[in-house]
Amino acid sequence: MITEQAVRAIFVAWQQPETRRYYPVARLVAGVGDGHDLFEFVYVQGAQDAAKDGFQPFLAFPDLNGVYRSRELFPFFTNRLMSRKRPDFPDYVRRLGLDVDADPMAILARGGTRA
Repeated sequence: MITEQAVRAIFVAWQQPETRRYYPVARLVAGVGDGHDLFEFVYVQGAQDAAKDGFQPFLAFPDLNGVYRSRELFPFFTNRLMSRKRPDFPDYVRRLGLDVDADPMAILARGGTRA
């Protein structure tokens, strides 16, 4: 269970390809629980609505009713982050208004990602 201290959340949106309508489909929460960093991914009501319009659950999170927890940021999200080893990484995070030491959740929140 994630405690209330230092909780950060990102909502994931899906765009219907034909109508171009956006649906909020999921929430990623980063927090602290049991003395460790914890991440939790859940689908929100928008996923049920989007499913009527063609949305399919992400392969990494196949159950629309599931609650997914990890002590590490899920690969589904880490794969969407620019590598810190890239020479242009410092410029990228500065353009986002962040420090080079920025937390991955802050980078995802500011930089956005497409799922």
